Amino acid sequence: KDECAYLSEWVHHHLYFGVDSIHVAINATNDSSINLLECLSKRYPVSYSVEDELAVSTASGFQAAAYQQMAAQAKEEGFSHVLMLDIDEFWTPLDFKSSIKDAVRQIGQSDVYLFHWLFHQTESEFSRCFQSEISIHQNPQFKCLFSLDSPYERIGIHNVYGSKLSYKTSDGHSYRFRKNDSNRAQLDRDAILKPMPFVVLHRLYRSQMEYVSLLLRGRAKGDKIKDNRTGYYVNRANMEVLRIDEALLKSYYQSYGEFILKSGIQDLILDGQNYVKERYQNALALFQSDLSFRDTKVLHTALRNITLPEIRKIQLKLRDDPRMVAEEKREHFEKLRNATLFLNSVGQKEYARKLLKMLTSIAPSKKKTIFYWVTYCPSLLGKSSRYNAKKGQHIDAIRNAALFFERTKDYPRALVLMSIAYDLRPEGKFIEKKVALYMSMLQKAQSADS
Repeated sequence: KDECAYLSEWVHHHLYFGVDSIHVAINATNDSSINLLECLSKRYPVSYSVEDELAVSTASGFQAAAYQQMAAQAKEEGFSHVLMLDIDEFWTPLDFKSSIKDAVRQIGQSDVYLFHWLFHQTESEFSRCFQSEISIHQNPQFKCLFSLDSPYERIGIHNVYGSKLSYKTSDGHSYRFRKNDSNRAQLDRDAILKPMPFVVLHRLYRSQMEYVSLLLRGRAKGDKIKDNRTGYYVNRANMEVLRIDEALLKSYYQSYGEFILKSGIQDLILDGQNYVKERYQNALALFQSDLSFRDTKVLHTALRNITLPEIRKIQLKLRDDPRMVAEEKREHFEKLRNATLFLNSVGQKEYARKLLKMLTSIAPSKKKTIFYWVTYCPSLLGKSSRYNAKKGQHIDAIRNAALFFERTKDYPRALVLMSIAYDLRPEGKFIEKKVALYMSMLQKAQSADS
């Protein structure tokens, strides 16, 4: 949907690494994607279909339905394998030389080939996908290539399902999903940590402007704003880095330049980029309008870590929306209740009593319910993973609740909670500074009153 700015790079990339044919299914598209695909189809093994009717009839199941339909078509046309990818996903050999056919030969016979899903975190406005160094984040999910002759029963967004299917990771090792893993969409920790020769690089974010613009594409189920984004990436000091040989990179982008010239699509790519910029301006206007509470919550989450000045103003407006303040207060109440139960269960009764008193002051109408939980529910701790979080997570919850009350200028509650967090984590310098700050502010307030 509306991928004109990005299609040419994605198509060239997969042809460059040995894919025989590419079919693009598009829906609800308003940019120049069809014109660009028409140009590409005249010179390269590229085809496309407009799937608006399928998208309407399947709603949230559109992606899986489109995959099922395209797999059936590919089998009819005599292809042996299918790799289902979005336009922001790039199947990539880490030696930057091997083809996808080389990968199949190297991995060995399997019905399904599982490729690690790496999130690209070195982005700038309309930047190219590949550089000599790319910061990445390892995600437990994967994407897969599968044989059309395999006994698959169903195609999902990340995996192919069937009781008799064999699976391999890209290092050539067989992979068995746990019997209780009905989704079969994530690898276990041991498999995630293994270095793999072939991966799928996911450009989930792109630049901050593009990320915000893409939120306005909505979802096939009818949402105006994409509700599957949890905020922009933040790079850490110890990020994993992919390194690509600069000579190979030069040859790759020389090939891409020739691809653009031969296809005559330079102006169409610029049209696509302008469309993204215009949609960004439309997004700013929408985000500043009167949104439903659901859209407000979705947007509050999706815009996390965006630092663009115009977005920062919107973030503050969303944060201070009375509906969001009430929702956040409720969430902190739940986390404080869980922390109270945890502290009570491990024998730290003093802190549990302090939190219990805080909870009843926040929600006096729930006093009986709160006492019931603390009195009768510690026995549930071993049965419910909700209450088995580590001590550190509960201390974080207490600290974060204190910061919420600081923001709402309820300094007495902020001080009580931050003091509990400090007692439980005396090495916490940030917490220590906050305790001193709240004490100072309350002392000044008392002096002013007297």
